[in-house]
Amino acid sequence: MAYSNAGDGAAEEQKLSAIRPLGERSPAQFAIGELLRVHAGEQTGSLWARLFGASPLGVESQPWFEAVVGELLVGDLLSGLGDEWVVFHSVPVGGLSGAPAGVHGGDLDHLVIGPAGCFTITVRNHPGLDIVVSGRTVMVAGAKVSYIRDAEHDLGRAERLLGEELGGGLAVTGILVFVEPKALTSREIPRDLEVLSSGALMPWLAAQPEVLDAAEVKRIAEGAGRSEVWGDAALAAGDGASARRRFDALRRAVDRSRMLRQLWFSVVTIVAIVTATAIATLAIVNLVPGAPAH
Repeated sequence: MAYSNAGDGAAEEQKLSAIRPLGERSPAQFAIGELLRVHAGEQTGSLWARLFGASPLGVESQPWFEAVVGELLVGDLLSGLGDEWVVFHSVPVGGLSGAPAGVHGGDLDHLVIGPAGCFTITVRNHPGLDIVVSGRTVMVAGAKVSYIRDAEHDLGRAERLLGEELGGGLAVTGILVFVEPKALTSREIPRDLEVLSSGALMPWLAAQPEVLDAAEVKRIAEGAGRSEVWGDAALAAGDGASARRRFDALRRAVDRSRMLRQLWFSVVTIVAIVTATAIATLAIVNLVPGAPAH
């Protein structure tokens, strides 16, 4: 989804043409590219390992895979915004968001512009884990991470570049979204940031007061949609559709490996139960050496 307030007529079509280079980018496009690049350099498991459910993902590609899954989920949520909202996905900006070693670049996971204002959305995927945010400290299952800094980098870069493009200051709010955490506790969040679970994102956006009219939303969106605002990296969009098909195939392989591991776990559990039951039965009927005689 790119520009959701498309309007009608040739004049409107001409106005929107400037935002298409970024508007055509799909959710998680940057992360998918990095996942496929890293995964291509990893050794695949042996046939026996795959038969027993070994994941096709390696140590380095696993975090990228989780990042893609999280961004896609939030992208699906944002597709439910009304026509008065504009959403850009995977806005490429070099050196952003604490990219891992060897990754020279980064992106804004999502940039959202609408009646409630302008928002950068930074997604972190830790389903089923406890998240605690206190001031600038974020703990994920007891481990400290730098996610507040990442979200501040995202909103700061967007605020500066869009402000320069639009010829004036633009207030941007950063949203740090955790995908389906077990629990999310947050207090004393830094100014201009919000910390939300993925389930709370859409209700939160819907509850915000209107601060921009339709003309201002369009003006900001047209500025945000110009590739040159974000630097040369925005011009190298790549083939998002082809990369997405390759990711979908990899995701199916990951799902199959997970199902195989669950199947083998069930088989081992059943064998253990049957074996224990058989030994107990043999003991009862005095067929096991050392069993008490009747």
